[in-house]
Amino acid sequence: MEDGIALKARTKEAKQAVIVGGGFIGLETAEELRQAGLSVTVLEALPRLLPFLPEDYSTRIQRELESHGVAVRLGATAAQVEVENGRATGVSLAGGETLPADLVLFSVGVRPSSRLAVECGLELGLRGGIVVDERQRTSDPAIYAAGDCVQMKNLITGEPCYFPLGTTANKQGRVAGENLAGSYSAFPGVLGSQVTKIFDLYAASTGLTPEQAEKAGFSPAVCSITKGDRASYYPGGGENHLTLVLDRGTGRLLGAQGLGTSTVAGRMNVLATAITAKMTVMDLNELDLVYSPSVAPVYDPILIAASQALKCVK
Repeated sequence: MEDGIALKARTKEAKQAVIVGGGFIGLETAEELRQAGLSVTVLEALPRLLPFLPEDYSTRIQRELESHGVAVRLGATAAQVEVENGRATGVSLAGGETLPADLVLFSVGVRPSSRLAVECGLELGLRGGIVVDERQRTSDPAIYAAGDCVQMKNLITGEPCYFPLGTTANKQGRVAGENLAGSYSAFPGVLGSQVTKIFDLYAASTGLTPEQAEKAGFSPAVCSITKGDRASYYPGGGENHLTLVLDRGTGRLLGAQGLGTSTVAGRMNVLATAITAKMTVMDLNELDLVYSPSVAPVYDPILIAASQALKCVK
């Protein structure tokens, strides 16, 4: 919170911002800084933004940023922040180019803060996250840990994963607290469900990407559709782009990504529920979803995606 207050205060005098890292926080901040009147450049070391989304989604997000005046530099690595009199003046890139900047924001990911756990001799796992069981107990049963400092379990694969999200941290904190108070509570794992707003676009994802599904031993198939989020004749509607990742042999839903209007978030929640319940696309196709011209077409985008995905099942 303190960093946010300080950043907001800095925008009153800054003119040129460079954001290092094109993840959710970097892109959300790019929007806010642009609306505050700053010139904004986003540096992303990877060849595209948000690589857990389909490539065409990444392209649409980049176009959305650029249409609002945000410059996006892909495959760009920051080498050094140039400073004069304690203030940033620019960012030097690995290739030698220097971008002028009087505000530099790093949004390059999160690492578990596990130094205290090391000092206590606790077991560490993925990315240095603290290993905990379903009750949030560490390798020392008298010590509990929860939140961004701990390793998590993927609900689909059962393998260790790391998703430092506020939703996850809150749930784990409740589980740890209940167990410490003498009750019994368990945290089953995560899908990594997430959503963000980038100007007029909403992007969301849950579960496995095709690459992750294949690595986990599934035979993934991918189905993508585009459908209006309301009846075509109802004013104010927009498109929902949905991509389903399923196991080709069983039809089991493994993951989903979405892009479009704010209604993408609600539909992604339905898909996250379906994945948690180990539903197949056959099950998904039979869901009795609500209909009203103001909130959905007769065939919801979820049902359209499911019916198309049926064609991929062996």
